[in-house]
Amino acid sequence: MKCNEFKNIVVDLFDKEVDPQVKVECERHLSECAECRKYYDGLLEAADLLRLKTKEDKVSSAFSFKKLAAMFISILVLSGIAYAAIHIVSQSQQPQQTEQTSVKVHHQQTITESQATPVDTLALTYVFENVPLDEIIKDIVLYYHKAADIKSEQAHNLRLYYKWDRTATIESVVDDLNHFNHVNISIEDNKLIVNP
Repeated sequence: MKCNEFKNIVVDLFDKEVDPQVKVECERHLSECAECRKYYDGLLEAADLLRLKTKEDKVSSAFSFKKLAAMFISILVLSGIAYAAIHIVSQSQQPQQTEQTSVKVHHQQTITESQATPVDTLALTYVFENVPLDEIIKDIVLYYHKAADIKSEQAHNLRLYYKWDRTATIESVVDDLNHFNHVNISIEDNKLIVNP
């Protein structure tokens, strides 16, 4: 038995006789489903309150159990709507972050960068994938506002995979690049020099 079937039948358990097989299925569902058990307990409590009120006031039963159940369900629905509204408002007040992805093409090679950052800032990691060293140097000097002097003829033929952390200093970036075979870069007078 599914929850919605149970909720449709449970009211009948209070007001009228129900097929014994259906009653057994309802009891089995109650033993397995905590949400429906909570729902059922709320209905029992409401029924008890109604009976107590009826005895105290000695008033004939103006409300049927179905009306009471309808009121109880209405209260639950309104509570859910209020909770959803609060949740939506609190979500809209949190700072928004987006996934920023940029693509740059170097000689039919793709360089991608991806970092969850606020929309108004650049991604902090830049990946060069199979890109000639001279192209990498051009991007780095442009970013750090330096000049480049590429003395090595191999710089165009030497292709690298390099993950550039843009928060690092230029000295640190040069040090990283110098760890590659056949790469010899120095910094002199505000200029990156790629030596042969």
